[in-house]
Amino acid sequence: MVDADALLDLVRDPASTQDDLSAALDAGVHDGRSRRASIETVVHAATRAPFVGHTHPTAVVALLASVHAATAWEDHVYSDEAVVVGRSAFLPYASPGLDLGRAHLALTERERAEHGEVPALVLLGNHGIVVGGPTPAAVEAVTTMTVKGARVRAGAYAAGGLAPLPRASMAAFFARADIAARQRELGTARGAGR
Repeated sequence: MVDADALLDLVRDPASTQDDLSAALDAGVHDGRSRRASIETVVHAATRAPFVGHTHPTAVVALLASVHAATAWEDHVYSDEAVVVGRSAFLPYASPGLDLGRAHLALTERERAEHGEVPALVLLGNHGIVVGGPTPAAVEAVTTMTVKGARVRAGAYAAGGLAPLPRASMAAFFARADIAARQRELGTARGAGR
């Protein structure tokens, strides 16, 4: 088990090196094998959600490796996506390990300062996604909807361009009681606006 606070202190320390992070993630020898937590454990720790999923879905990474990476998820493209995913954030590519940990921690701290929470979905340029939620089912729902959203976006780009939902109508959409109830039911209720 990794001490998240100690790990984040290490990431915040400008004198820390990748070797320091690797040492902090070393779990010793168990059942005759050396064990070490993933170098991306910092991403999980910085998200500070009860459950965190970090995956690399092909359809999503394809867009995150495209010229549309930074803007593809700026707006919702269909209402189910808006309900399940809510607000997202994009993080340009950073090398896995200490560099990614520092960049992701800075993003999560900015998001908490600006919005009071980290969005359920953080898109990592040329890499994958980080999804935080209150339950495993919420993490799975956001991940599944993100993959669907990537496919929808790729199809829209192939058909001539993306036509997102109008931002002006989204505030009223999220103010509806039935939408809030659906988000609670899914376990994805959180700041949904852009």
